[in-house]
Formats: sequence, structure tokens, C-alpha cells
Amino acid sequence: MSKLKIIYFDSSAIDSISLENRLRSVCVSFYVIKEGLILANCNKSAQELFNELVPDNNRANVFVGDLDLSEKSYWGYMNTDLWKWLNENKKP
Repeated sequence: MSKLKIIYFDSSAIDSISLENRLRSVCVSFYVIKEGLILANCNKSAQELFNELVPDNNRANVFVGDLDLSEKSYWGYMNTDLWKWLNENKKP
């Protein structure tokens, strides 16, 4: 199980502020790529994190998955803050 998670959610159906507040209480840190797409450093399984983040009455259009960040498993051009966050958070 990776401690880094990728979270996708329908931001028109789920309040981003509420979700981010819940992330603050259960994760070490998180990085918002854009509204509805978040990377999180969390010591829980994807299922445990999903159950803590998502209200029972609104579980549609949410995805939480483990993220593999072994050497050369990701590449791209993004804001340098993302690369800094990944370097700080990918360590076991």
C-alpha cells in the first residue's frame, strides 16, 4: 500500500472546502492539482480514506487510489510546487 493517494471527485456534487478540511484532519499533507483532483499523503488504505472523506449520502463520482512513485513511474511538466511536494512526501 502506498501512502500517496490520488483523489478525484465531482466538485459540482461535493463541496471542495469540506473535503479539504476532512483531508487536513486525516492526512499528513495534500496537494490540490485543480478543483476535483488532489494528491494526498495519508497512512490509510484507499478504502479507509474514502470512507472517512466521503459522506454516506453522496458517494457517487469519487475515486481514491494508491499512487506509485517509484523511480521513473511518473513524468510531466507541472508547477514546481507539485514536484517539491512529491519529493517531500514520497519518502516512506
